[in-house]
Amino acid sequence: MSEKPQLQEREPRSRKPSGILFNLVVFSLLFVLLLLTTPRLVDFFAPTNDILDTSWAWMLGYGFEHHLQWGKSILFTYGPLGFLENPYFYSDHLLWGMAALAQLVSWIACGLAFFLILPRLLPTSRGFSYIVIPAIMAWVVGASLLDLASRLAFVGLLLLVLSLTERGAVFLSLFFSGFLLALGSLIKSTSLMIALAVVCLYPLLWWYIGTKIWRRISLIPLLSFVIAFLGLWIAAGQTMGDIPGYLRGTWAIARGYTPAMSLSGYLPQTIVAVAILLFFIATVIVVAIKGDKPRLAQSIVLAVMMFWAWKEGFTRHDLAFFGGHALTFFSTALLISVVILALLLRKSYVIALINLSAMYLLALIFPMLGTLPSNYVVSHKSLWPSIHLLGWPSSSSVNEVMNYRNFVSLLTSKRQRSVLAHKQQNALRQEISSYASIQGTVGHKSVNIIPWDLMAVQGFHLRLLASPVIQSYSVYTPYLDHLNAEQIWDGASADDIIYKFQTIDWRYPIFDEPATFRAILNCYRTRYAKGPLTVLSRVACARPGLVLTARTKTRFHQWLKVPSNATYTDLGIRTTLVGGLMDILYKPDHVYILFKLADGSVRGPFRFIYPTGNDGLFTRYYLGSAISLGRLFVGDTSGLQRISAIKLIPAKHSQHFMDFSEDIAVRFLSEIPRHHVSTR
Repeated sequence: MSEKPQLQEREPRSRKPSGILFNLVVFSLLFVLLLLTTPRLVDFFAPTNDILDTSWAWMLGYGFEHHLQWGKSILFTYGPLGFLENPYFYSDHLLWGMAALAQLVSWIACGLAFFLILPRLLPTSRGFSYIVIPAIMAWVVGASLLDLASRLAFVGLLLLVLSLTERGAVFLSLFFSGFLLALGSLIKSTSLMIALAVVCLYPLLWWYIGTKIWRRISLIPLLSFVIAFLGLWIAAGQTMGDIPGYLRGTWAIARGYTPAMSLSGYLPQTIVAVAILLFFIATVIVVAIKGDKPRLAQSIVLAVMMFWAWKEGFTRHDLAFFGGHALTFFSTALLISVVILALLLRKSYVIALINLSAMYLLALIFPMLGTLPSNYVVSHKSLWPSIHLLGWPSSSSVNEVMNYRNFVSLLTSKRQRSVLAHKQQNALRQEISSYASIQGTVGHKSVNIIPWDLMAVQGFHLRLLASPVIQSYSVYTPYLDHLNAEQIWDGASADDIIYKFQTIDWRYPIFDEPATFRAILNCYRTRYAKGPLTVLSRVACARPGLVLTARTKTRFHQWLKVPSNATYTDLGIRTTLVGGLMDILYKPDHVYILFKLADGSVRGPFRFIYPTGNDGLFTRYYLGSAISLGRLFVGDTSGLQRISAIKLIPAKHSQHFMDFSEDIAVRFLSEIPRHHVSTR
């Protein structure tokens, strides 16, 4: 029978009055500190200079309010409870109230839970006083930069870590860990895969450390996760039959996110992040060499979250030296370093403690320098819109009192809510004033807005019927592309599409969702075109057949001639083993595409999202503006330039690269016309 010395190494807890008084003082000060550092409780859709992010955030609330079914009618990186992530002031103030309360309660509850769990992770009853200051810094600086789903997941994982060595209320710890991971997964759907991996791995960790007497209850997190997930799913107004679609869509989003959304930011951030990872790995190796199975199992659980934060922070590595997604990684590393410090706080782990100290200090640098002013107190940037819109005195020294004042005033005063809703509506209309010109054109018809200005629906009282994958740039894989296309072929799409010719990350707009564009091209015609907006109206249509015109192969850096009788092109770029590992562990190289036109001119390079390259790229004409788009959809191709050749190049412009196979399979396709019949 395996020995379990680690489960009994904790010294009896001191009951001395001085120890109780110390803990009372610490937790009283902590509670006050949490009250003084509460995340913002009121946020605004307008005025803003970023309609893209506010539109998807608005859509999460719209989807919940209108009972859209996730996995069928809507899919995104956030789930049915995603509106809780940001306390935006919706026209339905109940949504805002729920989100604001979620932020307030979770901040305080998760903070207290962190400091209740941390002392119990110490190998002895003494030592909490040594880490209390680093722990407070880690939470107030680090956790304030994590989103709601990540904070919930972090506390859930901490409960799992605690249960590996704690013999006390282990049943409750395991139960609540599953609940917190399920709640986080329904807020941020991309965390679902990580949560499932952890709860499935957990029984193996119990088996590894040899705790036979408790082995059966190691399944409690998995059971709790499933029960909580199903209960919250139903409470969010979702149907059980849509769960497979949600799981499949979430997997498609998680699998396609890296090649579609990756960016490269400042190299010093990456170097520091890699150093932190190496310190973490070195610490785990020391634990493994020591043969400390419980500590190694606990480190593995924390490693899952560390990897999760690494992928989230450095896949889309924004060009912000002290900001952006990278702060997610540094904040998580800061918290994890404190947790492992508590686990290993004893003399026999001197080298590991040195590694953890270096990891802690490096992880503290970027959050401290970049965001302290806006997270210790609610910054003027966060609250300036509310102060202006509500008519309250403005000041550059806005503090937490104003944060609560905004919250309480809106929560208790119907008049304040009405005033703010009216002013936000006016601000939104001014923000996207170009939509006023098409309001009369679409009338009371249902509309879809492509690629992302969905919030215009609220500003101009339009009737929305959006694509399932709500913003074009987030159609990362063929599954997601065909989900949007099938809505059109099935006759379930909007009467009108408001199309704005734009995209992100230097892409070619009509390649964002190739199969969907083909469906739109067959089933919609230009009704109005002015300025940046084109209104497309639905017509009778039938899905055309595609016939193979030619099949060939090409390589990077080579011009590929496009046959004159081809309308669509499939480009089968395949990653190598190295590229596949880079996709999983970090991110593969970018690919760009250039077009040679019939007049000999070259357009591009445009970033090419290769996972959807086999979805039938429209390569007959080059569309460089909203004007050319409008002409194509009205059937006037006289002013459009034919694409005579295309060329693919990797971002590094190197003749020798390892991420992709040299040979690229190519298929040229053309349509077989069918009789136009209504699909409604």
